[in-house]
Amino acid sequence: MKRLMITILACGALAACSSAPKPGTPEAYVYAEKKKTEMLEEEVEAVIDETPDWCHEPPTSDNALYACGIGQSQNVNMARIRAELEAKRQLASRIGGKVSSQIKEFQESVGDAANEQVVQQLSVVTKSISTEVDLSGYQTKESELVANGAKYMSFILLEYPIGAVNRIVVEKVRQNEVLNTRLAAADAFKELEAEIAAARAGVKE
Repeated sequence: MKRLMITILACGALAACSSAPKPGTPEAYVYAEKKKTEMLEEEVEAVIDETPDWCHEPPTSDNALYACGIGQSQNVNMARIRAELEAKRQLASRIGGKVSSQIKEFQESVGDAANEQVVQQLSVVTKSISTEVDLSGYQTKESELVANGAKYMSFILLEYPIGAVNRIVVEKVRQNEVLNTRLAAADAFKELEAEIAAARAGVKE
């Protein structure tokens, strides 16, 4: 019986060994690439399975922008840092889109869509805000840390008040003489200034 078991185990080991191509051959390269792909697929599936619902579908609000970052590392702190940096990158991109939308609304409000000087100045302001986004007003809304094999996966949801974006837009426009003169009377600009004033009054109270 023992001899039979040893024979079976030996055959199994030989079968396993025979399934791996000889190192250095084209077959070995294809085999290695296949194994690498399988490992990557398993890692992706693990990330999807472990991702919290609030990261799969970040909340939406008229008062704030949200972004979820995912970071992975063998070091727990590095995993968290990577997740936060990814979330910040997404926030910066969304703020840029919000700014572009507001600038376009200003342009339509004053009826200067065909005014080359205004269009040029609005473009300068948009680029300036988008490349110098200040994320100091963000806060961590949710966070979760899970183990994935020998690595840590960090999930972080950041929240950024839209009021902070509005203040940046207004301040940048006011710094531009051409736009400050033309947009000061615009309904969209007045509404934005009123929202900011109301928000500041609420903070003081």
